[in-house]
Amino acid sequence: MPLPGSLFNCLTLVYLLARINQSCHTYTGPKGGDNVAEVRLGDHESFEELLRRFSRKVQQAGILSEYRRREHFEKPSIARKKKAAAKRRKSSRSSFGSFKA
Repeated sequence: MPLPGSLFNCLTLVYLLARINQSCHTYTGPKGGDNVAEVRLGDHESFEELLRRFSRKVQQAGILSEYRRREHFEKPSIARKKKAAAKRRKSSRSSFGSFKA
């Protein structure tokens, strides 16, 4: 029997969270917080609503982006190049707003 889409997404998120905890036990969130996205089922709340709130918390905590970043080792030289490229992109975007017509 195939799993419903929302249940499959929930199980996928739980699996990814377990992989993060398995690969890095001392992980604190990207902004120094915990990596725990916890939601409690409210009265008269459907599973879909609960899953939507959980997904939003995971997104806001940056757990999945942190997982993708740590999925494969990145050499320090590559990390520096990516950081410099991001800085260049950000500065070029912010310079467009400084022109006055």
